Amino acid sequence: MKPSGNLTLRAITLVAVAIGCGSMANLMLPSAIPWVGDWEHYIEAKALEAGISLANVHQAFDMVRSGRYVVLDARSATDYETGHIPGAMSLPREALDESFGDVEMFLSPELPILTYCSGLECEESLEISVYLLDMGFTNIVLFAGGIRAWEAAGYGLEGP
Repeated sequence: MKPSGNLTLRAITLVAVAIGCGSMANLMLPSAIPWVGDWEHYIEAKALEAGISLANVHQAFDMVRSGRYVVLDARSATDYETGHIPGAMSLPREALDESFGDVEMFLSPELPILTYCSGLECEESLEISVYLLDMGFTNIVLFAGGIRAWEAAGYGLEGP
């Protein structure tokens, strides 16, 4: 056998072993990554599983317009500064421990809270919602469509 053929066989064997080991490890984990899933609605499914209510873009607009909800933007501070839902406060997931004190004074356990981030594939607003739930807040609504759905619906942003 030529050296290049031997190298190809070794590479294929290495890849097969890596796939096998990864698959076995995934099967043994209590929080295994599912092989098949509805990834388009993953965030929404996780929110419902955690007991968090959901809002579509029109419901979110009505909530914001009502002025009764504290609106929390879970995106980075830079993204928030480039434009956010009117009246939203920045609570970036990446700096939650440092930023929570800035918004905590505006919150109370029963006050309605609306969280959002970039869109259906971003988990930051879900993570913020779960964090608030764990802190004893009881009226949390997740706007999974986020800023992309807001803009696509023609609703304006606040910011530069």
